[in-house]
Amino acid sequence: MKDKILQFGKWAESNHMTLIYLAGAWVLALLSLWSLSILMCFWLNGLFGYHFELNVGISGIATIATAGATVYGIARAAQAKYNTDSTVNTPMSIMPYKGGNSK
Repeated sequence: MKDKILQFGKWAESNHMTLIYLAGAWVLALLSLWSLSILMCFWLNGLFGYHFELNVGISGIATIATAGATVYGIARAAQAKYNTDSTVNTPMSIMPYKGGNSK
């Protein structure tokens, strides 16, 4: 079990940008689903007299948007590091080190 965890850790280190993009896609999917449900509740309140509390939905959207901004900040910082390594710290014909196993 320990070997599987270490193997996953090495994979995650070498594919950290993929994981960040997947987290961003997940946050955007949640934001879309939540926004769609709030829109549906808004229309049901107006057309059929349902009594959904819309303030809860709006605060949920703010929470998910904050998570999206955090994921964007992490992705931006990782991409900036990779660009710096690509242009400044690595010779012209060699790809920069992305993490993981150096063999």
